[in-house]
Amino acid sequence: MAMFGRFECGSTQPIETYEGDFMRSESAYVRIFKGGDWFGKDDFAELLATIRLSKGQSVREIIPAQEVAALPKKSRQRATC
Repeated sequence: MAMFGRFECGSTQPIETYEGDFMRSESAYVRIFKGGDWFGKDDFAELLATIRLSKGQSVREIIPAQEVAALPKKSRQRATC
């Protein structure tokens, strides 16, 4: 399973962490799911968390440092607020 974190703008440490297989974003809400996603459908996925984002917050996957080092330099750039 992947780890996801809710971050304040400019922060490198997550406020909260969530474990799941994938996430879906809908405006100010982000949902974390487990399982499902067979053939591009989420019908069989279990909803683990719904996160309401405040202004300046984001949810992104937390990638272990050794995996980040293996990414191309362009992929390592952080999003700006």
